[in-house]
Amino acid sequence: MISTSKSSMTPITIQYQVIKALILREIITRWGRNNIGFLWIFCEQLLVMLSFWLLYYVHSFRDLTYVGYGISLTAFVLIGHAPLMLYRNSVNLLSNAIKSNTALLHHRNLRPLDFYVARFILEAVGNTASLVLLMFFCILFGFIPAPRDPITLIFAWALFLWFSFGFGLSIGILVAQYITASIIWRFFSVALIIISGAYFYVIFLPPEYQKYALMLPMVNGSEMMKHGYFGEHIKTFEDPSYFAIWCLVLNFIGLMLAKIYGTKLPQRL
Repeated sequence: MISTSKSSMTPITIQYQVIKALILREIITRWGRNNIGFLWIFCEQLLVMLSFWLLYYVHSFRDLTYVGYGISLTAFVLIGHAPLMLYRNSVNLLSNAIKSNTALLHHRNLRPLDFYVARFILEAVGNTASLVLLMFFCILFGFIPAPRDPITLIFAWALFLWFSFGFGLSIGILVAQYITASIIWRFFSVALIIISGAYFYVIFLPPEYQKYALMLPMVNGSEMMKHGYFGEHIKTFEDPSYFAIWCLVLNFIGLMLAKIYGTKLPQRL
């Protein structure tokens, strides 16, 4: 067997091994060593989305959806809740990344950013897999129609992945450092359910409020998701370039915060 010495490993290879090891450690820490624990990375997201879908299927909630416009209720909830869950959970997971791994900070090859990246990759894979699997089986059994524009849908989800890392990193680090930021985030995370665009079309808002709704980057992303899935059935007002700029800005801010606070432990340990 041929062994590779550490001195011959490139920085990229070392970084890959570090992230891989942290992801495996995170899986074992969160779900245990049993096989069923590893499957929970998918089942957890599926159960959350199914629970929310069942809530919407209650008769008193059906009038608040767009069933009357020929929109599939199941697909509407699915593509709305999945990205919302992604960037909301990213904040909670990344805010505890350093707290949960303080014992590893003495290792020379480990940096605080490694913990953030590993946790986000795990969350992104779990959310993407659950979305794809649930969508596949729902289409297979005829519960929902197939997407009208898969390319736009995939592009919108890719932007949401980019957005979620910057969003989670920027807010998560502040939440870990300051109690005030933590309190504000608790209220804002609840408000996101209403204002994120996950469960409404901008076109159905009063005209005077539409421009304000579109100032929120996640609303543009949600409009893109709906456009990709339902096509031109209902007019959407997304601006992909505006959403991408927000992704770039949030990731820059998040990386700067990681650099600033990377040499000291969170104040709220």
